[in-house]
Amino acid sequence: MDMQYSIFKPMPKEGNLRDRNYLNWILGYPCLIPSCQVKNDLISDGLIAYHHFKGLKGGGMSIKPPDYHAIPLCNEHHNLWHRMGERYFDLDREYIISKMAKYLIDYIIHLKDGGK
Repeated sequence: MDMQYSIFKPMPKEGNLRDRNYLNWILGYPCLIPSCQVKNDLISDGLIAYHHFKGLKGGGMSIKPPDYHAIPLCNEHHNLWHRMGERYFDLDREYIISKMAKYLIDYIIHLKDGGK
């Protein structure tokens, strides 16, 4: 009986993928917005926040996307993104996705090199 139950257990939703270490990793990058004036040396001052990008599968109404879909934004751009939406920044979606891929690849390399 237990075996039958485990066969039919629902798979976790993609939106449930959480990795606090990855989110902390993202905070080490500058703001994704190319025109941002926040300098890299100010990142350690808490001026960068992560934003869960909902433009890919895994998010939706009231469903937070996986942490691996996070992008770094300075606090000002993060607040603007929530108030005005993604279209306000007029960013090419391929640009955002390529940056997300770079962050994830860098993170995987970091982990393979023994990082946490």
